[in-house]
Amino acid sequence: INQVKSLIFLIRLYRAIDHLETNHLNPFKIELQNILLDHNNVPYILYPFQSASNFNEQYDSNLLFNKIGEIIYTFFEKKEYPKDEIPSSITECSENIQHFYQACIQKNNNLTINDFEKFIFNEFEFINFSNFYALKNKDRLDFLIIIDLVYEMIQLLIYMKRIDKLSDVLLDFFNVPIFLINKVIGYIPELLYQIGLNYENGFKGRNNYDKAKSFYEQAIELMKDKNGHSKSYYHLGNLYENGYGV
Repeated sequence: INQVKSLIFLIRLYRAIDHLETNHLNPFKIELQNILLDHNNVPYILYPFQSASNFNEQYDSNLLFNKIGEIIYTFFEKKEYPKDEIPSSITECSENIQHFYQACIQKNNNLTINDFEKFIFNEFEFINFSNFYALKNKDRLDFLIIIDLVYEMIQLLIYMKRIDKLSDVLLDFFNVPIFLINKVIGYIPELLYQIGLNYENGFKGRNNYDKAKSFYEQAIELMKDKNGHSKSYYHLGNLYENGYGV
């Protein structure tokens, strides 16, 4: 199970808890052993239903997110959560997931379902997603997992609470399949170009011409035997012509 699949697991966990809270069912009943996988490693949550009258008296948000931290650790570390000592970090994940895990394991974390939603959408933020899933992570991917992830992203958009953030989210979601498809087919120069283009265009105020220049140069270098990457040459020339980042 690779890290993109672990992200899908986490999205499903968020959607399940959100559904339970919305319908006044106790999400504290969710346990790691109740998360089942089908033959395609798609997770489903087995939930023991209880009456709504028990919701408030048994529900403890701090303990719930302690459990979520344990599940996050298990998803991304690919091993059982230790019972004798709380791990302070996860060895391979994005900085965003690391920060959320560390918040979850605090005894008085004061986290809410809205914090969980914010964390999920932050994971798809261009810088977070490109740094880890597109560049750092070396897991082998295929087109089916990209389709699975896009499906989960669509579900997130359908049920998202902050509709006022939709335009910003769409800009980031648009990049995800582009990055992953280029990674799957091994067209790394195009992947680097797309990342550079995002830095140059400065969507959501993220202008960073130095980083754009660096990614364009990396794309060109990887294709030097084929006279470079033409689109990266064009945009790099535009940076030099206008004195951006040079």
